[in-house]
Amino acid sequence: MSNFTFNDNYSNNGREPINIYFREDEKKPQKNIALIVCAIIFLVASICMLISGILISTSSNEENEPKVYTNVIYASEGSNKASSATLSVLGTRAEIIESIRHSVVKIQTQSIVSSKYVTSSAGSGVIIGSYEASDNTTGYYVITNAHVVEGTSSYEVASYIKVLLTDGTSYDAQVRGYDKVSDIAVLMIEENERKLPCAKLATSLDNLSVGDEVIAIGNPLGTLGGTVTNGYISALDREIEIENGVKMNLLQTDAAINPGNSGGGLFNLNGELVGIVNAKSSGVGIEGIGFAIPSDDAIIIAKDLINYTYVTGRPTLGLEIVTNGQYPQVMAVDENGPNEGKFNQGDKIIGIRNVGDTAWYPVTTDSLASIISQSEIGDVYEVYVQNAIYGRSVVQVEVYETTPNN
Repeated sequence: MSNFTFNDNYSNNGREPINIYFREDEKKPQKNIALIVCAIIFLVASICMLISGILISTSSNEENEPKVYTNVIYASEGSNKASSATLSVLGTRAEIIESIRHSVVKIQTQSIVSSKYVTSSAGSGVIIGSYEASDNTTGYYVITNAHVVEGTSSYEVASYIKVLLTDGTSYDAQVRGYDKVSDIAVLMIEENERKLPCAKLATSLDNLSVGDEVIAIGNPLGTLGGTVTNGYISALDREIEIENGVKMNLLQTDAAINPGNSGGGLFNLNGELVGIVNAKSSGVGIEGIGFAIPSDDAIIIAKDLINYTYVTGRPTLGLEIVTNGQYPQVMAVDENGPNEGKFNQGDKIIGIRNVGDTAWYPVTTDSLASIISQSEIGDVYEVYVQNAIYGRSVVQVEVYETTPNN
């Protein structure tokens, strides 16, 4: 348990990612010694001929191909056989795109509103890894945005979710886990016959810079799956308010982003996934401003969702809060949490302090959320509440872990 230092410069607490087995790059086969000797002889002979001014031409064969970077691309015609596409270190844009585009999928959802009405929506996703179940079935994980798979209620997922590959193959998908705070969800699709291409994950975004070229692939307008656009990184750590006061630190890009791109991939020119597209700034005269969740942040969340179906270690007070004027107002309390029964509906939280302190720290909805997000599980605070009916009181609250049940 720890006391919180109340000031305006809160520091973020980092978490180590949980290990998950994602597809690694295939190991390059070792070359036969005899083949290496032949290559050396060929190289020496070529240099001698160039010095002598002799112009020769040779037929291309596998032994004389330059060293290449290999990224496996699986057949998109419904075949079960994997085909291999080679990309030289300085590959063309078309080669780079071909090496990554099949890992990006279309997502279609339907939600039942009533016995007579069904709503439909669409988005994008990226295949990031595979799994083997205890019943020996196999399948793949698809990362997307939480808002892509939301249903008619903000606390429910869509009734039906389908994932479509670039070749049109369709899968019924299950939600492994989704997290509204980070806007990340992970879907599962079962595939026992084919090998599907998984996106190559950027190991670090430390080398990503403003001005780097990126490629966005997704399903704009919900009907144009596999659409490719390109642009540049415009900003690396842009704080954006998405909705309902939720703020996220995102990559900004000028690559064309449209509704339906949400959940799609943002790739660098090494073919690595650097972001999950999640928003476009819209308005009259606003173009060329799109945003993506940094892939290192997204994958940390995805690993928790895969392992536990929820994000572990996230602190909460278990309060459903709305903003009333400048203060957070309590509308409901998690009945399974330690703070159940301590609040009345409509309570306004005016201030907060560590137990034992005498001074109150005034709060807004944003500052309260910031304090709790940086607290440790088990921390205890006192909050000063005001209610139009019950007057003012001091309530002791405990921070606990967010789970699917709260």
